[in-house]
Amino acid sequence: MAPKKKNGIVDKLLAKFRGSGDPEIADAKDVCAYFEEEYSSQPRKLKALMEGVLVRVQQHSPTWKPTWQLTVPNLAVDETFEGWCAPWHLGFTQEHAFRGKTKTVHCLEITMSFLDKTYDSQQCPLSIAFPHGAQPGTNIADFSMVHAVGFTRSMACKIILEGIALLQLSTAEFVPLVPCLQSLLCMKYKYTLRASGQESRRMSLRSKFAISESVRPDAMQISHNVKRELAQVGKEFTLSEIDKYIKDYNEDYSSGVEGYKISDLEAKIIKLLAKMTKLFWTLIEYHYQVYKSAESAVPLMTLAQAEETTFKVPDGSKEGVFAQIYEFADQKADFWLSYLVTVFARKIKEALRRKQKPNLRTFSSSFRVSDPNLAYNMCCIYVHFRP
Repeated sequence: MAPKKKNGIVDKLLAKFRGSGDPEIADAKDVCAYFEEEYSSQPRKLKALMEGVLVRVQQHSPTWKPTWQLTVPNLAVDETFEGWCAPWHLGFTQEHAFRGKTKTVHCLEITMSFLDKTYDSQQCPLSIAFPHGAQPGTNIADFSMVHAVGFTRSMACKIILEGIALLQLSTAEFVPLVPCLQSLLCMKYKYTLRASGQESRRMSLRSKFAISESVRPDAMQISHNVKRELAQVGKEFTLSEIDKYIKDYNEDYSSGVEGYKISDLEAKIIKLLAKMTKLFWTLIEYHYQVYKSAESAVPLMTLAQAEETTFKVPDGSKEGVFAQIYEFADQKADFWLSYLVTVFARKIKEALRRKQKPNLRTFSSSFRVSDPNLAYNMCCIYVHFRP
Protein backbone atom coordinates (compact mmCIF):
# COMPACT_ATOMS: atom_id res chain seq x y z
CA MET A 1 0.00 0.00 0.00
CA ALA A 2 1.24 3.50 -0.80
CA PRO A 3 2.52 5.30 2.35
CA LYS A 4 0.04 8.15 1.83
CA LYS A 5 -2.92 5.75 1.71
CA LYS A 6 -1.67 3.79 4.75
CA ASN A 7 -1.16 7.01 6.70
CA GLY A 8 -4.74 7.95 5.89
CA ILE A 9 -5.97 4.68 7.43
CA VAL A 10 -3.76 5.21 10.50
CA ASP A 11 -5.16 8.71 10.97
CA LYS A 12 -8.72 7.36 10.83
CA LEU A 13 -7.92 4.60 13.34
CA LEU A 14 -6.38 6.98 15.84
CA ALA A 15 -8.60 10.04 15.36
CA LYS A 16 -11.04 9.14 18.15
CA PHE A 17 -8.19 8.91 20.66
CA ARG A 18 -6.33 12.06 19.59
CA GLY A 19 -9.32 14.36 20.04
CA SER A 20 -9.41 17.78 18.41
CA GLY A 21 -5.63 18.11 18.39
CA ASP A 22 -5.85 21.39 20.30
CA PRO A 23 -3.31 21.14 23.17
CA GLU A 24 -5.40 23.47 25.33
CA ILE A 25 -8.52 21.32 25.10
CA ALA A 26 -8.46 18.16 27.22
CA ASP A 27 -10.46 15.99 24.83
CA ALA A 28 -8.00 13.22 23.98
CA LYS A 29 -9.58 9.83 24.70
CA ASP A 30 -8.08 7.39 27.17
CA VAL A 31 -7.76 4.04 25.35
CA CYS A 32 -8.90 1.97 28.34
CA ALA A 33 -11.78 4.35 29.06
CA TYR A 34 -12.94 4.15 25.45
CA PHE A 35 -13.09 0.35 25.37
CA GLU A 36 -14.69 0.16 28.82
CA GLU A 37 -17.38 2.67 27.86
CA GLU A 38 -18.09 1.04 24.51
CA TYR A 39 -17.85 -2.66 25.33
CA SER A 40 -17.92 -3.44 29.06
CA SER A 41 -21.68 -3.98 28.91
CA GLN A 42 -21.58 -5.66 25.49
CA PRO A 43 -18.31 -7.56 25.08
CA ARG A 44 -19.89 -9.83 22.45
CA LYS A 45 -20.08 -6.82 20.15
CA LEU A 46 -16.30 -6.33 20.33
CA LYS A 47 -15.71 -10.05 19.78
CA ALA A 48 -18.04 -10.03 16.77
CA LEU A 49 -16.13 -7.13 15.23
CA MET A 50 -12.81 -8.96 15.63
CA GLU A 51 -14.28 -12.22 14.34
CA GLY A 52 -15.49 -10.31 11.29
CA VAL A 53 -11.93 -9.21 10.60
CA LEU A 54 -10.80 -12.84 11.04
CA VAL A 55 -13.32 -14.06 8.47
CA ARG A 56 -12.20 -11.43 5.98
CA VAL A 57 -8.51 -12.27 6.53
CA GLN A 58 -9.21 -15.96 5.91
CA GLN A 59 -11.02 -15.11 2.69
CA HIS A 60 -7.79 -13.59 1.40
CA SER A 61 -5.52 -16.22 3.05
CA PRO A 62 -7.43 -19.52 2.91
CA THR A 63 -4.36 -21.56 3.94
CA TRP A 64 -3.76 -19.53 7.10
CA LYS A 65 -5.30 -21.28 10.12
CA PRO A 66 -4.76 -19.81 13.60
CA THR A 67 -4.27 -22.37 16.37
CA TRP A 68 -5.30 -21.08 19.78
CA GLN A 69 -4.99 -22.62 23.23
CA LEU A 70 -8.64 -22.88 24.27
CA THR A 71 -8.34 -24.27 27.81
CA VAL A 72 -6.61 -23.18 31.01
CA PRO A 73 -3.33 -25.15 31.27
CA ASN A 74 -2.67 -27.42 34.24
CA LEU A 75 0.64 -26.35 35.83
CA ALA A 76 2.65 -26.75 39.00
CA VAL A 77 3.67 -23.62 40.89
CA ASP A 78 6.45 -21.71 39.02
CA GLU A 79 5.93 -23.86 35.90
CA THR A 80 5.65 -21.91 32.63
CA PHE A 81 3.41 -22.62 29.67
CA GLU A 82 3.64 -21.07 26.19
CA GLY A 83 0.58 -20.89 23.98
CA TRP A 84 -1.31 -18.85 21.40
CA CYS A 85 -4.42 -16.80 22.10
CA ALA A 86 -7.11 -14.97 20.19
CA PRO A 87 -7.45 -11.22 20.83
CA TRP A 88 -10.87 -11.79 22.42
CA HIS A 89 -9.29 -13.96 25.11
CA LEU A 90 -7.47 -10.89 26.47
CA GLY A 91 -9.26 -8.49 28.83
CA PHE A 92 -9.49 -4.79 28.02
CA THR A 93 -10.28 -3.01 31.32
CA GLN A 94 -7.67 -1.68 33.72
CA GLU A 95 -8.62 -4.52 36.05
CA HIS A 96 -7.14 -6.87 33.43
CA ALA A 97 -3.64 -5.45 33.95
CA PHE A 98 -1.52 -5.78 37.07
CA ARG A 99 -0.18 -2.24 36.67
CA GLY A 100 -3.47 -0.62 35.75
CA LYS A 101 -4.39 1.22 32.58
CA THR A 102 -2.01 1.66 29.67
CA LYS A 103 -0.72 5.08 28.65
CA THR A 104 -2.52 6.26 25.54
CA VAL A 105 0.58 8.00 24.14
CA HIS A 106 2.54 4.71 24.22
CA CYS A 107 -0.42 2.68 22.98
CA LEU A 108 -0.87 4.85 19.88
CA GLU A 109 2.85 4.68 19.17
CA ILE A 110 2.79 0.88 19.28
CA THR A 111 -0.37 0.85 17.14
CA MET A 112 1.50 2.71 14.40
CA SER A 113 4.47 0.37 14.80
CA PHE A 114 2.27 -2.72 14.35
CA LEU A 115 0.66 -1.30 11.24
CA ASP A 116 4.10 -0.57 9.83
CA LYS A 117 5.94 -3.79 10.76
CA THR A 118 3.34 -6.24 12.19
CA TYR A 119 3.60 -7.69 15.72
CA ASP A 120 6.19 -10.41 16.21
CA SER A 121 4.78 -12.11 19.30
CA GLN A 122 7.09 -15.08 18.70
CA GLN A 123 10.00 -12.87 19.74
CA CYS A 124 8.08 -10.65 22.14
CA PRO A 125 5.22 -12.68 23.67
CA LEU A 126 2.65 -11.36 26.10
CA SER A 127 2.93 -12.42 29.73
CA ILE A 128 -0.48 -13.25 31.13
CA ALA A 129 -2.32 -14.70 34.10
CA PHE A 130 -5.73 -16.29 34.42
CA PRO A 131 -8.39 -14.84 36.73
CA HIS A 132 -8.61 -16.08 40.29
CA GLY A 133 -10.49 -19.35 40.44
CA ALA A 134 -9.87 -20.38 36.82
CA GLN A 135 -9.75 -24.18 36.84
CA PRO A 136 -7.23 -26.14 34.73
CA GLY A 137 -8.86 -27.78 31.74
CA THR A 138 -11.82 -25.38 31.60
CA ASN A 139 -12.43 -23.22 28.54
CA ILE A 140 -10.76 -19.81 28.50
CA ALA A 141 -13.57 -17.29 28.83
CA ASP A 142 -13.79 -14.33 26.48
CA PHE A 143 -11.88 -11.25 27.68
CA SER A 144 -10.72 -13.03 30.83
CA MET A 145 -6.93 -13.14 30.51
CA VAL A 146 -5.09 -10.71 32.80
CA HIS A 147 -1.90 -9.00 31.62
CA ALA A 148 1.30 -9.28 33.63
CA VAL A 149 3.34 -7.69 30.82
CA GLY A 150 2.03 -6.56 27.45
CA PHE A 151 -1.21 -4.71 28.15
CA THR A 152 -0.18 -1.82 25.88
CA ARG A 153 0.47 -4.23 22.99
CA SER A 154 -2.84 -5.97 23.67
CA MET A 155 -4.77 -2.69 23.59
CA ALA A 156 -2.96 -1.59 20.41
CA CYS A 157 -4.17 -4.87 18.87
CA LYS A 158 -7.74 -4.03 19.82
CA ILE A 159 -7.47 -0.50 18.45
CA ILE A 160 -6.44 -1.91 15.07
CA LEU A 161 -8.93 -4.78 14.86
CA GLU A 162 -11.91 -2.76 16.09
CA GLY A 163 -10.94 0.18 13.89
CA ILE A 164 -10.49 -1.93 10.75
CA ALA A 165 -13.87 -3.56 11.34
CA LEU A 166 -15.62 -0.21 11.71
CA LEU A 167 -13.87 1.44 8.76
CA GLN A 168 -15.12 -1.22 6.32
CA LEU A 169 -12.08 -0.85 4.04
CA SER A 170 -12.14 -1.67 0.37
CA THR A 171 -10.32 -4.80 -0.82
CA ALA A 172 -7.46 -2.67 -2.16
CA GLU A 173 -7.07 -1.04 1.27
CA PHE A 174 -7.58 -4.25 3.28
CA VAL A 175 -5.26 -6.72 1.51
CA PRO A 176 -1.95 -4.95 2.34
CA LEU A 177 -2.93 -5.06 6.02
CA VAL A 178 -3.49 -8.84 6.09
CA PRO A 179 0.01 -9.76 7.45
CA CYS A 180 -0.44 -7.27 10.30
CA LEU A 181 -3.93 -8.54 11.07
CA GLN A 182 -2.77 -12.16 11.08
CA SER A 183 -0.12 -11.29 13.66
CA LEU A 184 -2.83 -9.76 15.89
CA LEU A 185 -5.42 -12.50 15.50
CA CYS A 186 -3.09 -15.16 16.88
CA MET A 187 -0.62 -13.95 19.53
CA LYS A 188 1.91 -15.89 21.54
CA TYR A 189 1.83 -15.67 25.32
CA LYS A 190 3.63 -17.05 28.35
CA TYR A 191 1.92 -18.04 31.56
CA THR A 192 3.68 -18.91 34.80
CA LEU A 193 1.61 -20.15 37.73
CA ARG A 194 2.60 -18.21 40.85
CA ALA A 195 2.03 -19.18 44.45
CA SER A 196 -0.06 -16.08 45.22
CA GLY A 197 -1.59 -12.97 43.71
CA GLN A 198 1.00 -10.85 45.50
CA GLU A 199 3.85 -12.75 43.90
CA SER A 200 2.17 -12.44 40.49
CA ARG A 201 1.96 -8.66 40.83
CA ARG A 202 5.53 -8.28 42.02
CA MET A 203 6.89 -10.49 39.27
CA SER A 204 4.86 -8.47 36.77
CA LEU A 205 6.57 -5.27 37.90
CA ARG A 206 10.03 -6.85 37.98
CA SER A 207 9.53 -8.41 34.56
CA LYS A 208 8.65 -5.00 33.15
CA PHE A 209 11.70 -3.45 34.81
CA ALA A 210 13.85 -6.18 33.25
CA ILE A 211 12.77 -5.61 29.62
CA SER A 212 15.48 -3.25 28.40
CA GLU A 213 13.75 -2.35 25.12
CA SER A 214 10.45 -1.59 26.87
CA VAL A 215 9.28 1.62 28.52
CA ARG A 216 9.82 1.45 32.29
CA PRO A 217 6.53 1.75 34.20
CA ASP A 218 6.11 5.31 35.39
CA ALA A 219 5.44 6.22 39.00
CA MET A 220 1.67 6.44 38.39
CA GLN A 221 1.60 2.81 37.27
CA ILE A 222 3.83 1.70 40.14
CA SER A 223 1.54 3.62 42.53
CA HIS A 224 -1.43 1.73 41.10
CA ASN A 225 0.39 -1.55 41.72
CA VAL A 226 1.26 -0.59 45.31
CA LYS A 227 -2.23 0.77 46.07
CA ARG A 228 -3.97 -2.33 44.75
CA GLU A 229 -1.67 -4.74 46.59
CA LEU A 230 -2.09 -2.87 49.88
CA ALA A 231 -5.87 -2.86 49.45
CA GLN A 232 -5.92 -6.61 48.93
CA VAL A 233 -4.43 -7.14 52.40
CA GLY A 234 -6.69 -4.52 54.02
CA LYS A 235 -4.12 -1.72 54.27
CA GLU A 236 -4.45 1.96 53.39
CA PHE A 237 -2.34 3.82 50.82
CA THR A 238 -0.51 5.82 53.53
CA LEU A 239 3.10 7.00 53.77
CA SER A 240 4.00 4.47 56.46
CA GLU A 241 2.48 1.56 54.54
CA ILE A 242 4.12 2.71 51.31
CA ASP A 243 7.53 2.82 53.03
CA LYS A 244 7.01 -0.70 54.37
CA TYR A 245 5.87 -1.97 50.96
CA ILE A 246 8.83 -0.50 49.05
CA LYS A 247 11.31 -1.78 51.65
CA ASP A 248 9.79 -5.26 51.53
CA TYR A 249 9.58 -5.24 47.72
CA ASN A 250 13.20 -4.19 47.25
CA GLU A 251 14.54 -6.59 49.88
CA ASP A 252 12.44 -9.44 48.48
CA TYR A 253 14.45 -9.50 45.27
CA SER A 254 17.59 -11.51 45.96
CA SER A 255 19.58 -10.60 42.82
CA GLY A 256 20.25 -7.08 44.07
CA VAL A 257 20.06 -5.57 40.57
CA GLU A 258 19.19 -1.92 41.24
CA GLY A 259 17.28 -1.49 37.99
CA TYR A 260 14.79 -4.18 39.05
CA LYS A 261 13.90 -2.30 42.24
CA ILE A 262 11.69 0.69 42.95
CA SER A 263 14.15 3.57 42.82
CA ASP A 264 14.46 6.41 45.33
CA LEU A 265 13.06 8.83 42.73
CA GLU A 266 10.04 6.60 42.12
CA ALA A 267 9.52 6.16 45.87
CA LYS A 268 9.45 9.94 46.36
CA ILE A 269 6.82 10.36 43.65
CA ILE A 270 4.65 7.52 44.98
CA LYS A 271 4.67 9.11 48.45
CA LEU A 272 3.97 12.55 47.00
CA LEU A 273 0.98 11.21 45.07
CA ALA A 274 -0.38 9.61 48.23
CA LYS A 275 -0.76 13.10 49.72
CA MET A 276 -2.30 14.79 46.71
CA THR A 277 -5.96 15.50 45.96
CA LYS A 278 -8.12 13.66 43.46
CA LEU A 279 -7.87 16.72 41.18
CA PHE A 280 -4.06 16.53 41.24
CA TRP A 281 -4.21 12.83 40.33
CA THR A 282 -6.69 13.50 37.53
CA LEU A 283 -4.58 16.31 36.05
CA ILE A 284 -1.28 14.43 36.08
CA GLU A 285 -2.85 11.17 34.90
CA TYR A 286 -4.46 12.85 31.88
CA HIS A 287 -1.26 14.74 31.06
CA TYR A 288 0.78 11.53 31.13
CA GLN A 289 -1.82 9.86 28.92
CA VAL A 290 -1.19 12.47 26.23
CA TYR A 291 2.54 13.11 26.69
CA LYS A 292 5.44 10.85 27.61
CA SER A 293 6.59 11.87 31.09
CA ALA A 294 10.11 12.76 29.88
CA GLU A 295 8.61 14.97 27.15
CA SER A 296 5.88 16.52 29.27
CA ALA A 297 5.27 19.69 31.26
CA VAL A 298 6.11 17.78 34.44
CA PRO A 299 9.08 15.42 34.07
CA LEU A 300 9.40 12.89 36.87
CA MET A 301 12.28 14.77 38.47
CA THR A 302 10.04 17.82 38.96
CA LEU A 303 7.55 15.69 40.90
CA ALA A 304 10.28 13.93 42.85
CA GLN A 305 11.77 17.24 44.01
CA ALA A 306 8.46 18.89 44.85
CA GLU A 307 8.26 17.69 48.44
CA GLU A 308 11.82 18.70 49.34
CA THR A 309 12.17 21.94 47.38
CA THR A 310 9.09 23.28 45.56
CA PHE A 311 6.58 22.96 48.40
CA LYS A 312 8.95 24.20 51.13
CA VAL A 313 8.61 27.68 52.57
CA PRO A 314 11.45 29.79 51.09
CA ASP A 315 14.27 30.90 53.37
CA GLY A 316 13.53 34.33 54.76
CA SER A 317 9.78 33.75 54.59
CA LYS A 318 9.27 31.46 57.56
CA GLU A 319 7.63 34.01 59.85
CA GLY A 320 4.68 36.35 59.70
CA VAL A 321 2.31 36.64 56.76
CA PHE A 322 4.76 35.12 54.27
CA ALA A 323 4.90 31.92 56.29
CA GLN A 324 1.12 31.69 55.88
CA ILE A 325 1.29 32.52 52.18
CA TYR A 326 3.88 29.85 51.37
CA GLU A 327 2.61 27.21 53.77
CA PHE A 328 1.68 24.09 51.83
CA ALA A 329 -1.98 23.51 51.00
CA ASP A 330 -3.67 21.08 48.63
CA GLN A 331 -5.24 23.87 46.60
CA LYS A 332 -1.85 25.52 46.04
CA ALA A 333 -0.41 22.25 44.71
CA ASP A 334 -3.42 21.81 42.42
CA PHE A 335 -3.03 25.33 41.00
CA TRP A 336 0.72 24.76 40.56
CA LEU A 337 0.25 21.59 38.52
CA SER A 338 -2.52 23.19 36.47
CA TYR A 339 -0.28 26.19 35.75
CA LEU A 340 2.64 23.98 34.57
CA VAL A 341 0.36 22.02 32.25
CA THR A 342 -1.45 25.11 30.94
CA VAL A 343 1.74 26.99 30.05
CA PHE A 344 3.13 23.89 28.32
CA ALA A 345 -0.03 23.45 26.24
CA ARG A 346 -0.17 27.15 25.34
CA LYS A 347 3.43 27.17 24.09
CA ILE A 348 2.82 24.08 21.97
CA LYS A 349 -0.30 25.68 20.51
CA GLU A 350 1.66 28.83 19.66
CA ALA A 351 4.24 26.71 17.83
CA LEU A 352 1.47 24.96 15.88
CA ARG A 353 -0.01 28.33 14.92
CA ARG A 354 3.38 29.23 13.42
CA LYS A 355 3.17 26.02 11.35
CA GLN A 356 5.96 24.44 13.41
CA LYS A 357 5.90 20.82 14.51
CA PRO A 358 7.09 20.69 18.15
CA ASN A 359 9.94 18.21 18.64
CA LEU A 360 9.26 17.25 22.24
CA ARG A 361 11.86 14.50 22.28
CA THR A 362 14.63 17.08 21.88
CA PHE A 363 13.15 20.44 22.83
CA SER A 364 10.43 19.71 25.41
CA SER A 365 12.25 21.87 28.00
CA SER A 366 11.66 24.98 25.87
CA PHE A 367 7.88 24.51 26.28
CA ARG A 368 7.98 24.09 30.07
CA VAL A 369 7.78 26.65 32.85
CA SER A 370 11.43 27.58 33.37
CA ASP A 371 11.26 27.71 37.18
CA PRO A 372 8.66 25.36 38.77
CA ASN A 373 9.58 26.58 42.27
CA LEU A 374 8.89 30.22 41.40
CA ALA A 375 5.69 29.11 39.71
CA TYR A 376 4.56 27.44 42.94
CA ASN A 377 5.31 30.60 44.94
CA MET A 378 3.18 32.60 42.49
CA CYS A 379 0.34 30.12 42.92
CA CYS A 380 0.65 30.42 46.70
CA ILE A 381 0.24 34.20 46.50
CA TYR A 382 -2.74 33.85 44.16
CA VAL A 383 -4.53 31.31 46.34
CA HIS A 384 -3.85 33.28 49.52
CA PHE A 385 -5.18 36.62 48.27
CA ARG A 386 -7.87 35.63 45.81
CA PRO A 387 -11.44 36.61 46.81
